[in-house]
Amino acid sequence: MVSTGLEPSTICYDIDPCISWLSASLDHDSDPVIQDITSPQDELDVPPEDMIRRECVKVSIIKASLLRRLPTKAPVLEGTILEYRVRLSRFHARLPDWMSIASLLGGENTELMATFRPVIYYVHLFYLSAMMLLSRRLIIAYIPLDAVGGVTLPSEARRAIEEGYQAAETNASVMDLMLQEGKVVQVCWLCMCVKHIL
Repeated sequence: MVSTGLEPSTICYDIDPCISWLSASLDHDSDPVIQDITSPQDELDVPPEDMIRRECVKVSIIKASLLRRLPTKAPVLEGTILEYRVRLSRFHARLPDWMSIASLLGGENTELMATFRPVIYYVHLFYLSAMMLLSRRLIIAYIPLDAVGGVTLPSEARRAIEEGYQAAETNASVMDLMLQEGKVVQVCWLCMCVKHIL
């Protein structure tokens, strides 16, 4: 028997995000309200760099799905807004402790944090940009450019917009920390894009 060097568990760990990405790209969600990109393989003992890569893929899939499913004109179904708020909240809550925003901003100095700190910044920038994207899409849908005075928003849309504003503030803190630590490089396209939407 020829060895490929790939463990079956690793293959399954990598295939799950690919299937979810394909579903999001084709605008097909088998059960969108409870769909999540987790599996029993999440509990496997995987290398931290693979875990970080997987988290970036997870949030990118949510963003792709959001772009395809959220209309740019009101009304936006409250259930759809709630679905994305829940998916993003669940994504954030399920990050390992060593990858959490609290560990990152709190200056925690574990071995994993010391080794992977520059890359962990990007996990959070992707996550925060997804929250800001949801907020911007709802602003586009509900607030006309020529609006004067207050605009009445459905409750879920209002919450998502407020969370997007908080995400932008947190995003600014993360980028400030990156600048202080010299982690922003000239070719960092994500930092350049995020800077323009703050």
